Amino acid sequence: LSYLAVAESEEVHGQLVDILAVIAVPGGKADEALVKALRDRSPARRAAAVQVIAKGKATAQYPLLRKMLDDKEPLVRYRLGEAL
Repeated sequence: LSYLAVAESEEVHGQLVDILAVIAVPGGKADEALVKALRDRSPARRAAAVQVIAKGKATAQYPLLRKMLDDKEPLVRYRLGEAL
């Protein structure tokens, strides 16, 4: 997740999100590290987590993602909207 904040381009960023969505959300169940990252101090980590969870279609986490739409950081809201 940390690398997503410094990915060299949007294309690389998108590819990493797609890969993580497959690896970290198998069968639509988000890895606990992703869920924990939703509460991280770092806006970049929260933004990465919301993207991966949304792209991975972790439906059990959708209520948490809805709350993230009110995150104080625009980057988190933007990345979530982009992923939905």
